[in-house]
Amino acid sequence: MDREMVHQALECLYDNVALSRAGLVSHFPQLASLLAMDERAEVLRSTLLEAIEALRPPRRVSFGALESRGYDVLTLRYVEGMSIERMEAELSVGRRQIYRDLDEAKAKLAELLGSWVESGFRVSNESQGRDSLSDELLALSADPARVELGEVLLEATAMVETLAERNRTQLSRDADVPGFVLADRSILRQVLVQILSAAVQAAGSRVDLAAAEPDPARVTISVRFLGSVKGAQERRLGDIQRIAASQGMAFSWTQQDGGVEAKLTVDRGTPVSILVVEDNPGALELYRRYLSPRAWQVHSVADPRVALEVARRTLPDVIVLDIMMPKLDGWSVLQSLRREDATRDIPVLVCSIVEDPELADALGAQACLTKPVSQGEFLAAVRRCLASTPS
Repeated sequence: MDREMVHQALECLYDNVALSRAGLVSHFPQLASLLAMDERAEVLRSTLLEAIEALRPPRRVSFGALESRGYDVLTLRYVEGMSIERMEAELSVGRRQIYRDLDEAKAKLAELLGSWVESGFRVSNESQGRDSLSDELLALSADPARVELGEVLLEATAMVETLAERNRTQLSRDADVPGFVLADRSILRQVLVQILSAAVQAAGSRVDLAAAEPDPARVTISVRFLGSVKGAQERRLGDIQRIAASQGMAFSWTQQDGGVEAKLTVDRGTPVSILVVEDNPGALELYRRYLSPRAWQVHSVADPRVALEVARRTLPDVIVLDIMMPKLDGWSVLQSLRREDATRDIPVLVCSIVEDPELADALGAQACLTKPVSQGEFLAAVRRCLASTPS
């Protein structure tokens, strides 16, 4: 695996046809075995993005600093699709240096990918190493819709009542269940039934069921009981985790202090509205990829001069704002948003190459990130903004 092969794949990162035919595919046997072009491209793209993320310095450093420049140039050029001319201005380095940095970064990426291949790295492809559950999940047809969570919880608890009585276990359910979620009703009910069944069989005299909203985009159902899970019970919980993940839900459990807490997180029925004010199409595409369409409704504005009017008309839950834009800078947009009665309380996340969190705070932004940003950083900042919204 060499730098040129990595370069070829990066150049067509978002072109499924070209990426599925990239020479890099031949180095990953699991990829070559995938017949569907889009699936092969998607898995290779995820692998490349994972490798780029692995080049991120272990500690946060200033944008463009020597320790992070390889990661920065790869992210700006290929993930965000930024032109070399724009990179010159934003990184404050010359064209030759950018090309040198890109060549060095691609060489490191090729070395990293080569080490993954040699160590038996398996790409994140669910069709490899399949078992019977994998086959079931691949064949599972889901129809997500807006469903009332309280009704589904009642149906699930009713199904395990006989089992609970047989085990002399009391099922206690919090009456305060937040509204609607976005899910396939039947599959959500099946997942909840399996969680409750596992809890009843592992618990002592009581299982407590509650629901809460960690943020406006999600609802978390918690199941708590005294006891422990091990062996077959733990394997069952692992299967539940896989089923939930296949439907865009997150399931986890922890054991401590003689008890178990299992949590199932589901997207809200009404997606959170986000307005992105960003003139760079690559950056906008990156944010859209970070924000699952199941939970987030993304609107975008490329011309900052119309940002205020669009915000006034759509009243988004959060605004993501770039600073370095033509015709009108982001600071001016932020000031305008804060002067208007209709928009002054909308939380704003400044996400820019410009690193000035104190000025952002002084002008009324709720959070500030320096590009390039990872998905984890971005989502955490968006959720901090949502949490800051007055109730």
